[in-house]
Amino acid sequence: MKKKREAEIAESQAVTRAKEGTSYKSGKKLVMPGKQGAANQENTPGNWQPTDGSRPESVTGTNAAPTPTTPTVDEDGWNGDQQVAMEAGMKKFPGSIPTKLRWVKIAEEVEGKSAKECFNRFKTIVAKLKKQQTAK
Repeated sequence: MKKKREAEIAESQAVTRAKEGTSYKSGKKLVMPGKQGAANQENTPGNWQPTDGSRPESVTGTNAAPTPTTPTVDEDGWNGDQQVAMEAGMKKFPGSIPTKLRWVKIAEEVEGKSAKECFNRFKTIVAKLKKQQTAK
């Protein structure tokens, strides 16, 4: 109950700051780009800038939205999202499921990959791990 109340207070404070035009932590006054009072598409809260030229903490802090990036693809044609999805699928569908069905289910979790591609990826990774362990 206490956390719910704290969340309501935080939301209320955020609304007040937005109405006042100040940034989250610093209290710096923010101004919208473009002509003051002019109606244009750039005058949105996400485009407000502090009057002293610095960036508000809400943009530079840890709560800032991540910048979109193009996933990097490894030499086998797998990107990080696909690898994570395959690992999650392997946890979701344990080895107790019949092998073919298991890999079909895992592949359904991995965008753009077939059951055969997922299984081959698994075999490749296992082989690399075994090679690393024997090299030690």
